Formats: sequence, structure tokens, C-alpha cells
Amino acid sequence: MQRFTSFGHKSSPCPAMADPPATQPPTRRAMVRAYLLWAFLGFVSAHRIFLKTPLSATIQAVMLWIGIALLYQNPANRDGAMFLIALYAVYWLADVLMIPDLLRACAADRPEAAGPAPST
Repeated sequence: MQRFTSFGHKSSPCPAMADPPATQPPTRRAMVRAYLLWAFLGFVSAHRIFLKTPLSATIQAVMLWIGIALLYQNPANRDGAMFLIALYAVYWLADVLMIPDLLRACAADRPEAAGPAPST
């Protein structure tokens, strides 16, 4: 199964799972990298870019930055801004639980995961 980015180009195999076969669980190094990106660069959705989910990374980052812009644009009426920021926070915190599954999905999309090509 080919994976396409939000721009229609074929994406490269998941860098987080470059070493182990798809039948093995994600490597500890890939898991640590994903969680470090989540913790320190989550506001720009770096962990989702690392996990080859650019569309959801864009949605997540835009949600936060629009919320912040709305908050500074009109501080007196901040209900909409706080809603977007709270929605982003829930999305960001849910990623803690989703990172292992995203790593497995990234490994399953690799060409090697389908097995060797049949010979004719």
C-alpha cells in the first residue's frame, strides 16, 4: 500500500522504523525520539511529522496557532480562542497514547511489510 502525503507525492518509508522488520514492535530508539519530539516540539507537531502523518500535523499546529492569534487579537472575547487551544491540548495529550500505534502503522506501510514479491 502506497502512502501519499497531503501534497499527493509518495512519501518515503517511515524513518522511525527503518531497522526492524514490520512484525517486530517499534524500536526503543524510535519510541524515545517520538516522545521527545512530542514533549519539546509538540507545539509545531514535530512528532507527527516524524511519524509520517503530515495532514494531522498541519491540522494540529494550525489549531494551536489560530487559537493563539485569536487570543492576542481580541483578549476581551477569548472564548473561541480558548476553545481552540483546549481542543489542541486534548489532541496533544491524546498523542501520548497514540504514538505507539502511529509507529506500528508507519512500519506496516513500509514496502518490506508486505513480504517478498512473488516470482513468476
